[in-house]
Order: sequence, then structure tokens, then C-alpha cells
Amino acid sequence: MEIKKASDKKVMENCKCQYKNVVFYIDIYNRHVLVGRVKCGCCGRNLRHSVSGHHYYWCPGLNIYHLDGCVKRIEDFYLEEIILFQIQQHIMELGESDKLLLEEKDAAEAEAERLKKKCEKAERAIEKARAKRMAEFEAYALGKKKSYGASIDEVEMLRKKHEGLMVELSEAEDKVRIIWK
Repeated sequence: MEIKKASDKKVMENCKCQYKNVVFYIDIYNRHVLVGRVKCGCCGRNLRHSVSGHHYYWCPGLNIYHLDGCVKRIEDFYLEEIILFQIQQHIMELGESDKLLLEEKDAAEAEAERLKKKCEKAERAIEKARAKRMAEFEAYALGKKKSYGASIDEVEMLRKKHEGLMVELSEAEDKVRIIWK
């Protein structure tokens, strides 16, 4: 099978009649950049690009649907300026969203650090409660005290509090990891 270039559709149609086993293609690289990417706000059809002294865009729906709102003619430099302005606005909005994302990330990291400190403090409190309980038990065992009144409730309460803080810390660290992605 042979492949040949056709410069426009009329040439391609004439050639198809003459050569049945030859594939023709139209050179799409000679089209203007925005063709197929810009649509009419009225009918939604893709705007076409024309060159007749000046470069401009127009809506093919104007001739088909005869709608008053369709684009009759818009100079390409004007349309390009509008699109560049929209791109600049989008870039500025992305910059603002980046700032907000950084602030959110900093807040999440600060929360994680705060929870780490609370966990460390809870661990020290558990160790102190265990040491106190052990000292009371030793005093009872040596006969310095008549009864062993220390309960395990204080240690268990501190351990449960520590476990809750660890869960919160894990969630905060997950949030930081998600923001970093």
C-alpha cells in the first residue's frame, strides 16, 4: 500500500477515484494552532481559521444555523491575547493555590509535631506512674506500709490516653503524606 500527501480535500477526492489502493492524508500541520481547540459560545461548533488578507476565526454554524450569536469574525491576534490572558490568570490562581497548599502542609506538620510531643509526655507520665506503683509495692513488701493501695487504674488510664494520642498522630502523619503527594 502506498501513502501520498494530499494538500486539500478536493485533491484527495479526485485522487481516490483514480487510485483505489493508495492511502492519502491531509497535512494537518499547516493548520493554525487554535483550530479545533476554540469553540463558538453560541452553537458550540469549532471555530475555523481563514486567511484573506488578515488572519481571523469564524463559526461555520453562522451559515448553517443562522444564529445571531455565532462568531462572524474575530481577529486571531485578539483571540490569542484573550487566551494568553486566561492562561496567565490560571497560572496566578495556581500560585495562590500553591500558597494555600503550603500553609495547609505547614499546619498539618505543626499538628503532627504537637501530637508527637504530647505522646512523649504521655509516655513519661506512664513511666512515672509505673515507678510510683513499684515504689509503693516495694514499701509494702518490706513492711514499711501495712497495705498495698496502689491501683493499676492510673497506669491503664494513662496507657489508653497514650493509645488515643498515637491514633491521632498516625492520622496527622497520613494527612502530611497525602499533602506531600
